[in-house]
Amino acid sequence: TKPDPTKKFSAKLEDISLGVPQNSRVAFDSVHRGKVKTFMEEKGYGFITNKATKESIFVHINDAYEGISENHIVDYEIGKGNKGQKAINVVRVIT
Repeated sequence: TKPDPTKKFSAKLEDISLGVPQNSRVAFDSVHRGKVKTFMEEKGYGFITNKATKESIFVHINDAYEGISENHIVDYEIGKGNKGQKAINVVRVIT
């Protein structure tokens, strides 16, 4: 079908923008630091308390690069789990 000529409109060339708008960039911190609050080795999961926000986030042993235990300081990223957010790419910080 041909375009409807009654729906035709004019556009100025300077009003047309190509590319990604500048305000679409989202700034975020991808790596967070926290302390392992609880960790049940027999079940393979626990919770990390975020150092900055004091919020708890779920962690599973499969998302840690090495073994973690209670009171370990860790760096982690936030990913999506089955029931909400979870810690991923968990790395123990040696102090």
